Amino acid sequence: MKKERAVGVIIRNNKILLLSRIKKGWQFFCFPGGGIEPGETPERAVVREIEEECSSKNKIIKFLFKFKTEDREAYYYLIDLENEEPILGGPEINRQREENRYEFVWLDLQEFAKLENFYPPEAKEKLLSYLS
Repeated sequence: MKKERAVGVIIRNNKILLLSRIKKGWQFFCFPGGGIEPGETPERAVVREIEEECSSKNKIIKFLFKFKTEDREAYYYLIDLENEEPILGGPEINRQREENRYEFVWLDLQEFAKLENFYPPEAKEKLLSYLS
């Protein structure tokens, strides 16, 4: 089983921040976040991961939900981002290649609800259910 994951959900002005990924010719969207290190709490991990990926101080507004996919458990938090706009940082910036791209995008919640290439799809459904 892969290690646990901590994920940040950032919503501002009815728009949600997503990470657009292009990997081996396939585009998909996901929330920023990453693995929980040994001895780290999910709360500390999400703050660290969002700070690394978005190049911004941040704070947890509240815990949203957790769920387990076939290979890992993930914890989702509503996050307040200090910077106006995120700037890609952390290991992701060093992984940028033509065949492996990362880019932040803001989508309004209606566009987000229609995305068919969001991963994992269960997280999208849980968030939409939470927001309704």
